[in-house]
Amino acid sequence: MINKKLKTLGIVTALSLPMSAMATNGYLLHGYGKNKGMGGAGMAHAQDALSGANNPASSAWTETRFDLTAEFFFPTRGYKLSNPEGISFADGFDAIGAIPHNEDGTTSSISVKSEKDVFLIPAMGFNWQYSDKLTLAAAMYGAGLGTEFNRDDTQTIFANNNTFSQLTGGATANGTFFAGSTGIDLVLIMTNFHAAYKVTDDFSVGAGINLAMQSFKAKGLALFNKIAISTQTDGGREIDGIAEKKRSLAYGAGWNIGVQKEIIPGLTMGAAYYSRIGLRHKEYAGLFADNGDFSLPPRINIGMSVKLNDHHRVNFDIQKIEWSSISSTGNKFIQLVNTGFKASNAIDFDENFPLQALGNKDSAGFGFEDSLIYKFGYEFSLENMPSWTWRLGYSYQSQIIPSNATLFPMLAPATIQRHYTFGFTKDFNNGYEFNFNTMYTGKEWLKGTGESKGIDIYLEELTMEFALGIKW
Repeated sequence: MINKKLKTLGIVTALSLPMSAMATNGYLLHGYGKNKGMGGAGMAHAQDALSGANNPASSAWTETRFDLTAEFFFPTRGYKLSNPEGISFADGFDAIGAIPHNEDGTTSSISVKSEKDVFLIPAMGFNWQYSDKLTLAAAMYGAGLGTEFNRDDTQTIFANNNTFSQLTGGATANGTFFAGSTGIDLVLIMTNFHAAYKVTDDFSVGAGINLAMQSFKAKGLALFNKIAISTQTDGGREIDGIAEKKRSLAYGAGWNIGVQKEIIPGLTMGAAYYSRIGLRHKEYAGLFADNGDFSLPPRINIGMSVKLNDHHRVNFDIQKIEWSSISSTGNKFIQLVNTGFKASNAIDFDENFPLQALGNKDSAGFGFEDSLIYKFGYEFSLENMPSWTWRLGYSYQSQIIPSNATLFPMLAPATIQRHYTFGFTKDFNNGYEFNFNTMYTGKEWLKGTGESKGIDIYLEELTMEFALGIKW
């Protein structure tokens, strides 16, 4: 019975993977502006008009200026399916033929890589010193990623079994989710309006509002509607909970506060809090838990900056992202199964084995753990090159995906824990400067264990950012 249930769940969950665009720290960027070259560290050291994205209070110490950046993002990501010994959700893939078999009867493996691997992420900011005390600022920045898994790379002939037939009405299909080529396209644009005030010559406070626009579109997910909740039209007619190939726009707002204080000469500390921003995709109410809720989680930043001398500085930040506070990212993977009760909206795929319909508040999510991120940065200049500033950085994030829950993030694996960064600024001494940042993560695998044994995911990232700064 246990074997049968696990295989049934494996088959069903293979057809029900909510996903999002993941890049760097979850789906949030590792840094903003010049601090990208220092592993994202810069909470207590403002350098440009994008500093308010880390700490609104730090803008008080930046001159009037405008910054425009363009980051090219090159992710490589994919998954590998195999069927090792022991009961796991990989058995479900094997039961429907997704895992190839050798002539001697042993199982092989299937590896799939996304074809879409180039993205442009723009950003800009404006900092205005309204008076000696008050600074008004605005920063706009974005993130985004997409996946494109060609149906030819995942072409599969399935075994004839009752569960698969119940879902598809047939025994043959193509694609990662058995509905043709599969892909997602997510774009997030944030606008941060804030004010910073110098309370004293060494202490500032800041506060602002954050506006967000999030765009999401997916294809190849038609079968998800078999186990998803339905939504209602204006006329009350039930429609599918996943609007295949339809772009969904979500808008939301939040707030942020921050402080920055020079503790002793050369040592500055800062802290900031960014609230949750509610974002709901009605067209995908049957994909993301809690009726399409895919909100941005709250986050807390603290940091310190130590000026060693006129040519050397080190920064250290700690950031916490509260993924568990959002149902779609924090709900546990196993919540797809209602083991303790049979809800009215549960779906039976096996006797006494109800599934919690996707899209419910308590249904399956990514199961992300809250992430704790440590960022280190080193900035220096050379006496014989006074117009050049150089930066090095490293950041480490705790793994947010449990190893026994690799199934849901297959198409957009947020496996990255380590970032290695480099950057520089060339000041032309005429009000203009050129900035460059790059980041590399290395390929980081997360091998499935327990129920997810045999489902391995990976991600590798490279970015190059070019920026123009104008100072008044």
